[in-house]
Amino acid sequence: MKITWRFKDLIDLEYFLHADELDGDESTRKTAALRDREIHTRHILPRIAPGEPLPRRRLILEWLEQRRDALKSDTPEAFLPGEAFTEIFRLTVLATIVFAIMSGGGLAFSLLRYAGTRPVNVSVYLSLLVGTQTLLILLLAAGTVIRRLRRRPPFPFLYTAFSAILVVLMRRFGRLAMRHVSGRHRSSLEAIFGLIRGKRRIYGTLFYWPLFTLAQMFGVSFNIGVLGATLLRVLGTDIAFGWQSSILFSANIVYKTTKVIAMPWSWFIPPGTAHPTLTQIEGSHMVLKDGIYHLATQDLVSWWPFLCLSVVFYGLIPRLLFLVAGMVFKSRALAKLEFSHSRVDQLLQRMETPFVGTEGESGPEPPPPSLEEKTLPARTHDMPAEGRLLAIIPDDIFDNCPRDALNSLTFKVFGFGIGDIFRLKGEVPADQNLLARLSESAQKNGSADFFILKEAWQPPIREDLAFIQNLRQAVSERARIQVGLIGKPAPDTIFTRVMEKDWKIWHQKITSLGDPYLRLERLVNHEA
Repeated sequence: MKITWRFKDLIDLEYFLHADELDGDESTRKTAALRDREIHTRHILPRIAPGEPLPRRRLILEWLEQRRDALKSDTPEAFLPGEAFTEIFRLTVLATIVFAIMSGGGLAFSLLRYAGTRPVNVSVYLSLLVGTQTLLILLLAAGTVIRRLRRRPPFPFLYTAFSAILVVLMRRFGRLAMRHVSGRHRSSLEAIFGLIRGKRRIYGTLFYWPLFTLAQMFGVSFNIGVLGATLLRVLGTDIAFGWQSSILFSANIVYKTTKVIAMPWSWFIPPGTAHPTLTQIEGSHMVLKDGIYHLATQDLVSWWPFLCLSVVFYGLIPRLLFLVAGMVFKSRALAKLEFSHSRVDQLLQRMETPFVGTEGESGPEPPPPSLEEKTLPARTHDMPAEGRLLAIIPDDIFDNCPRDALNSLTFKVFGFGIGDIFRLKGEVPADQNLLARLSESAQKNGSADFFILKEAWQPPIREDLAFIQNLRQAVSERARIQVGLIGKPAPDTIFTRVMEKDWKIWHQKITSLGDPYLRLERLVNHEA
């Protein structure tokens, strides 16, 4: 089964994940866990054939569709951010096409102005409408090669500037299109712009491709406007073309230059149409003191097919090719998304972990499972469950941390078991040595993730956050870093529950780091 993600799906996914972020009270967390577990067991797994693999990208897309359907069922007038992005982008494309056609046509009309006394200078037309575009296309081609080699947008300053312009344009068209949308729905559209600006570490340069294709649509429309204006002037008026220069170029040099320019189409279009002949070039040479009355009409009108073909082959066709290439690269980039950031890990954990209630607590009760559900496997996506966490334990609780208990808790909360364990002493030289060892171990193990145990009752200090940031710099930017919180130690165990006020302080500090692959969890859940 082919799994197709779209930009609107990514935006809606981030919207729902943000809404479900687990920083609320206990009833909110239980409701989210129950809902996602029910989606998984009642709506996703029954549609999977026995033995059929269920990649995480398909599992997440199925969950997203269920969330959309549920929202539309409860609130039919709801307007999701993905829908808004699609509508606003369509308006932006339409406005771009109209503006580009008008710009190209207006520029061509101004260059083709002819009063009957002075022919249109083909040198100016070629320089502005062909030469400039050719230079831009060469820069774009070079930038594309650079991007493929460096795996990042070429010309980062221009990419950032144009991204900002795209966001501004979408905001403006969004205000025009959404004037009649309620304030609640209108405020939810901010998820679009937050995703484009703030999710680059997750999605890389994926949102470069809408900008790229929009630029190519402008180029295609601009050239259509130029061609349309040129043909209208040629067919509707008596217009003459000529060439002149203060530098004493011979007609033979101009003829050879036009032959080189016409090489892409001269092999299937006969001379005289593909480009002016030497005689026609000599007959259209303008000398200011001589005027134009001695020049032959057939020589003065011989240039327009060459000019139109130059625009087609050096402007329109390259832009069309870049447009197609942009769509292909966009599809490939969407197909390569891994969905491995922390919010998705939390979602999968909620879907695959059976709901366990606690006596004496009020809350929604899970429906009894059917016979089919009882036989369904708990883990279905392509996320390994073997022990692979490199655990980092503070020095003051290291000796009181039994490995078996810690391994059981991390497997339950994060879905991973403990691999190697390292002692964190909290001293700068020791920390630097530990970071080097962790980096070496991660390289040796290939795709190891990290687990940091912290006592939540001790507020995070600057050194705690600095260590996490240094660890991120020492390892892959997409390696998972899991922070597990425990409460105040009890006489018989250090694995105690976290107070809500302590959780909120840690959650705020960890969130402020802006690391999408950094995950914070209570190591001992309240349901335990």
